[in-house]
Amino acid sequence: MNEIVLRKTIEEVFEIKLKVLAAYQELEAIAKNADELMQSINNYSFYRLDRNVHDSDERNIDQRCWMYFIRLYNLEKYMLCTEYQKLTDQIHNFDFPVFTIENAHSWVLSLKSMVYESIQKLIEDVFQRITQDTYWTGTGYSNRLKKKRNNNGIDKHFIITTGDHYAIARWSGRPTITDDLEKACYIIDGRELPEITIKTSMQRAKVWESKNDYFKIKIFNNGNTHYWLNDNIRGKLNFYGANRGQLGSNCKIKIFE
Repeated sequence: MNEIVLRKTIEEVFEIKLKVLAAYQELEAIAKNADELMQSINNYSFYRLDRNVHDSDERNIDQRCWMYFIRLYNLEKYMLCTEYQKLTDQIHNFDFPVFTIENAHSWVLSLKSMVYESIQKLIEDVFQRITQDTYWTGTGYSNRLKKKRNNNGIDKHFIITTGDHYAIARWSGRPTITDDLEKACYIIDGRELPEITIKTSMQRAKVWESKNDYFKIKIFNNGNTHYWLNDNIRGKLNFYGANRGQLGSNCKIKIFE
């Protein structure tokens, strides 16, 4: 079935919210009635319709409504990993307005500009981190030194200390520059980020070297990651990363259709 068919409108999600709240109220009434009936013959109730009251709170229902639209618009694919984490943390911490039709429409209207701003920030951040970050050289902790490549923009081959080796060993799934670089490459090329990213596929296969349509990487146990970029995407990253506001309509985003 086409994914678009499965998408729910703001009005449909709000109607679901109202129905869930009504259903919870009915459950409360049924449980209360059962209690009163038992108390009429036993002086106490040994039967309860067990339910987590916390789940029925309107804020928890709103939380799920807002998360539905965050997932619907694939914001994770268009934002810096750190920025997306901040957004989801807000939702998890109940830092959001009441989910109403008016509030949701206002949010969606502001979403498009927010996404483009996030994309521009993502590409600029990737460019800065690649050109400024360092990597470890030498063997042994006492002999290690930091060095930097990418002195004239992003080089075709460069090395950055990323800590990606933790992800491959399943010690940590935290995002790194590798995740953001992959997002930037697909976005600049007008394509949607794959559901299974390069690091996820490497983690599952327990391999330390892989490639996608834009770059090859090799991860090392000392925390360094080696990258080899295709010439075409390297040119685009250098141009858009160093020239703020140039992305514009070249970036094809169809999440609002």
